[in-house]
Amino acid sequence: MKKIVVGIGAVIVVVGVVLGSLYTQTWNPVWNPFRPAPEEVISEMIEKMQTLDSVHSDYLISAQIKERGDSLVVKAGSDIDQKDKENLKEHSNIDITLSFKGSDYPISLETINVGEDSYLKVKTIPDLSALLSLFPESQQEAALFSSVFGSIKDEIQGKWIKVDKESIKELYEEMGVSYSEQELGSLSGSQQKELQDKLTQLLENKKLYYVDKELPDEKIGNVKVYHYRLVIDKEGLKSLIPEFLRTVMNYSSSSLMEEGISSEEAKKAVEEMDFPLLIDKFFEKVGDIRYELWIGQKDKYLYRAESNKEVDLKKLKEALLEYTQEIASRKGEEVGEEDIQAMEKFLQGTALISVKIDLSNFNKVENIQTPNEFLTIKEVMQNVVRKIFFDMMMQQGFQGEIPGVNMPIQ
Repeated sequence: MKKIVVGIGAVIVVVGVVLGSLYTQTWNPVWNPFRPAPEEVISEMIEKMQTLDSVHSDYLISAQIKERGDSLVVKAGSDIDQKDKENLKEHSNIDITLSFKGSDYPISLETINVGEDSYLKVKTIPDLSALLSLFPESQQEAALFSSVFGSIKDEIQGKWIKVDKESIKELYEEMGVSYSEQELGSLSGSQQKELQDKLTQLLENKKLYYVDKELPDEKIGNVKVYHYRLVIDKEGLKSLIPEFLRTVMNYSSSSLMEEGISSEEAKKAVEEMDFPLLIDKFFEKVGDIRYELWIGQKDKYLYRAESNKEVDLKKLKEALLEYTQEIASRKGEEVGEEDIQAMEKFLQGTALISVKIDLSNFNKVENIQTPNEFLTIKEVMQNVVRKIFFDMMMQQGFQGEIPGVNMPIQ
């Protein structure tokens, strides 16, 4: 009897330890009954990410045509500091590589944004004239572009350029063009905040995904993370896009009026485009869009998001053709033969699309500073115009001095 009691006691202890480990998630298998539901974790993650003061993000976006090897790859690292909500700071390094017909065309950029002021540095620029030369029908344009591009490259490469409203306004005035912020589609700070809040609320009120599968837990560095596979909800997306566009247009009425377009006309055009129909055709032909999330088990921060999709471009062409034919038929029109031929020409093969985002340094980003030396956008444009004018005069054998350029030509 004593052995039985001891045995029962041991079982109770073991069960208690196991249940305690499961409850505290010290041991946290996927089947843990105390494990939070994926939707609960994702909802908490969204709330936690909105409260961040700062974060570092690494992006890798690629698109490749499988059969030809042509590709576009974007790599970016970005620090965001939003401790001061009225003076957001961002510092990014961006590398873009276009691979086409066996050659690579890389461009490297660095950007800094502090409040309403933006700074851009083009660190490396490819020879785009070489890319244009691959198209026989554009030889004349390529020759002209090569000269202009060389002048632009000399003036901007490796230099910080400040892009701000005041400098743009001065540039407009020197060209004799009237300036207004609405022409650039810009909004006041309060309008931007109001629009951002409305779009955020719109996104929060839409069901844009469903959890497809809860995958085994992983570690990113030393952090234990939940791992989920999600699918974009087609119906939620169909509901979101028209409302999203209408909301944005409500804040763009001044810009539309400048172009002679009333807000009613713009809204009617959006309705006629019937984005829900386009989404239906896309999902019908191309299939679902899946993505994965890695969320910290303790802090509930998002550590990684990733999506990979293989797209049969022939199926995409079918979706676009059926969509355009339906829209045209509603107007009593037909899709032009040129449009069909363009789809046939460019939508061939298989596209491999990949997006990966890694996030780190939560609430640890500091010291985003503006550059001490820079050119304004006005100064850059003036220098480029002078350089192009100088080159043209040299080619024509001009002798003398160009007004505004302290450089005699002999």
